[in-house]
Amino acid sequence: MQALFQERTNHIQLKVERLLKDESLTPLEKVWTLVDDYVEKVVQRQSFYKIMVCEQMLEKNPVITNMINETKKANADLISRLIKDGQKKGAFKKNLDVILLLNTMTGIVMQTFINQDYYKSYYKLEVLPQNEFHQLLQKKLSNHIKSLFKAILSYEA
Repeated sequence: MQALFQERTNHIQLKVERLLKDESLTPLEKVWTLVDDYVEKVVQRQSFYKIMVCEQMLEKNPVITNMINETKKANADLISRLIKDGQKKGAFKKNLDVILLLNTMTGIVMQTFINQDYYKSYYKLEVLPQNEFHQLLQKKLSNHIKSLFKAILSYEA
């Protein structure tokens, strides 16, 4: 379980490092890239992410719980660098809570996927094949989170 967890979560470090060096994207586009990447990963590996949510809630295995917390901290530190870069460039406002920002994204995505049958039923999307439904949901989630993040990060809110 530990090896699987590490293998599935290490990609964010490489992604953020690349984004920090990429001068062709605005700070907001860099954040949007991370949003798209996270939503896509959850769509592709729903079972894995559901297991991770359960592990966090149950806290049965202290080794796994500690690993999850350490990984989340490392990811928050990396994303903080991206946010600080945007603040230095005047694109993002000061005094942002990175943990709440990340919890907003992960909470929305995970809650939506845990309750995807409800979502499908509410919007009468049962006729869609599963892959089409997941593509639709991925696009809707990414756009929704990007709108929220723009309001949270920018001076427009």
